[in-house]
Amino acid sequence: MALGKKRSKIEYGDFQTPASLAYQVCNLIAQTGCAPQSILEPTCGVGHFLDAALQSFPSVRYLAGVEINPEYVSTAKLTLEHLAVARPDVTIDISVSNFFDKEWESYLANLPDPILIIGNPPWVTNAEVGTLNGGNLPQKHNSQNLPGLDALTGASNFDISEWMLLRILEWIEGRNGVVAMLCKTSVARKVLLANWKNRRPIANSRLYKFDSQSTFGVSVDACLLVCDNTVNPICQKENETECYIYETLTDSEPSGHIGYRKGVLVSDIERFEKWRHLLASPKSKQEYVWRSGIKHDATNVMELQKVENGYQNRLSEKVLLEDDYLYPMLKSSDIAGQSTREPRFWMLVPQRRTGEETASIQLTAPNTWRYLTNHARILDGRKSAIYRNRPRYSIFGVGGYSFAPWKVAISGMYKGLRFQVIGKFDEKPIVLDDTCYFLSCATQAEAEFIAGLLNSEIAQQFFRAFIFWDEKRPITVRLLRKLSISKVADELGVSAALAAFSSKGYQNTNHTQLQLFEKPV
Repeated sequence: MALGKKRSKIEYGDFQTPASLAYQVCNLIAQTGCAPQSILEPTCGVGHFLDAALQSFPSVRYLAGVEINPEYVSTAKLTLEHLAVARPDVTIDISVSNFFDKEWESYLANLPDPILIIGNPPWVTNAEVGTLNGGNLPQKHNSQNLPGLDALTGASNFDISEWMLLRILEWIEGRNGVVAMLCKTSVARKVLLANWKNRRPIANSRLYKFDSQSTFGVSVDACLLVCDNTVNPICQKENETECYIYETLTDSEPSGHIGYRKGVLVSDIERFEKWRHLLASPKSKQEYVWRSGIKHDATNVMELQKVENGYQNRLSEKVLLEDDYLYPMLKSSDIAGQSTREPRFWMLVPQRRTGEETASIQLTAPNTWRYLTNHARILDGRKSAIYRNRPRYSIFGVGGYSFAPWKVAISGMYKGLRFQVIGKFDEKPIVLDDTCYFLSCATQAEAEFIAGLLNSEIAQQFFRAFIFWDEKRPITVRLLRKLSISKVADELGVSAALAAFSSKGYQNTNHTQLQLFEKPV
């Protein structure tokens, strides 16, 4: 692919829908009894969906397509030319316009109900467009109302299609209409959650999975999201905060359903109902607080291996550094297995807490300061806003908890739910990178006790009510903080032991109690 085309594909998320898939989707929607008067594709590309829709819905009287690329508009018009002759009763309007600039309200007012809005919006994130200084973006704002830290550390990165779908669903609010869009499965869930959170009812929502690798050549979980507000007996259901999941586009029966409960998205409604009593109260103080590992965004500089007479960074540079600011480290891959491996890397940790001054390193560890200064271009060039207006060479997600002698840790990136006990190495506390989450403990006994609670069957069942394993990071701090550890201890009859540990007065593990944790529920 030529560089210009590749750049355009990234900026516009340009994955044209194959005609065969467009026909399959339209036939699926038609089989539900949908009989639209008007059909709109707001990012119509070369027109495959418009072509399929015109042939699949004899009820249609107005067919509209909007596309930013003039060449695609010309192709779409040619595609529909022969159908226009066969369907003189249908008004066909295909125009060039940018989704983010168009006055959609007045445009939609001219489209009669029932309306079907169908298509395949861009498969690209705002960050990917930003790396190209691209302009195909909505006005920037914190669309998910994330707290400041999450917004700064990257959780606010979103798919362009997510923003578009949220807007499109607003269009059918109060109207007799259906939205049917191809998108990433993670995007579909975020869109549903946003609507449920904001109490925007969807009479019926369904999610049909399909193989994006064979269709678009991209390895990502993808689906057809259908949100139906029509008065349609085939599609109606009582609960407006649930979505049925179909494993393929041809399945007639759902494999399960997700929903909105207690202000959160759940992956397994039945499991959630069984274990909801273990939810942590948002107002109660937790004995143990989940933390993220240390974030530095400079792997080549900040992560080193011990070699003869010094250390070697990931740039293959051998250096002599003082031990003062070096700590053995583990990454997600190190703690994802059944047992943790010995640390392979050491992390340079120039701060003991976020915001701490770093200038004193020049006096206390001159070799370390020289090393940081020699790599200032990399460290000063880190793009994340969290490093702005901070002491030079700052890191993030660091505090006294980072240096606890014992930790209970889990990988955020791997499809596993095993909590590991992490101790010291070479008489130093082990630190974790920001793909891991952990609880700080004072003793090995305490760490093993807490890990036993978290690895118990009831805690595992609770977490699985919320986890979507296809997410890039299926385990998050938000997920972990949903569970009340004290309620798990109550359920297992070991609350006294937990209280003793949390007060730092309990030093010896009661192994007969730990055996309780492994009993099936």
